[in-house]
Amino acid sequence: MEIGDKICLWQEEFDFKAKAIKVLKEVIVTITETKVDVPGEFSGKPCTYQSLRGIGDDAKEYEKHWDYWPEAQTRTFTDVWSMRDDGIGKKKVWIPKEAVHAYGELVRVNKKLKVNEQLVRIYADNTNAIPKGDVTYCEKHDEYTHKGQDCFYCLVEKQ
Repeated sequence: MEIGDKICLWQEEFDFKAKAIKVLKEVIVTITETKVDVPGEFSGKPCTYQSLRGIGDDAKEYEKHWDYWPEAQTRTFTDVWSMRDDGIGKKKVWIPKEAVHAYGELVRVNKKLKVNEQLVRIYADNTNAIPKGDVTYCEKHDEYTHKGQDCFYCLVEKQ
């Protein structure tokens, strides 16, 4: 990511009765600062992942692990931003998820499900939610990526 890039973040709520993931809040964040080598939460060792800070289209500041990177053996936390307490709905505390990652996760999950079991991601007005901001869409693989990144499946096919 670079300063000036726009990243779409979602606050989601699962409604399994309706077989839907509802986007409660969508924020487009414009990156204002970047850095690397932020210490890991437990190890204290510098992390090679990029930390981000930006201003949302709601005029609030958003950070992606600016002071430390959360650590877990099973997760990299590259798809989520730092926890916040300004959520919508029942849960005021939320962890913003990058829309391109959320979209891709659902596409992969739905490929494993029967058609009548598949989930949809929708906005409050029941229209399909798609990532916004500086994104690229690969129609062949139904994959969104951040600006400047290639579709993973296209890269694999080239190998």
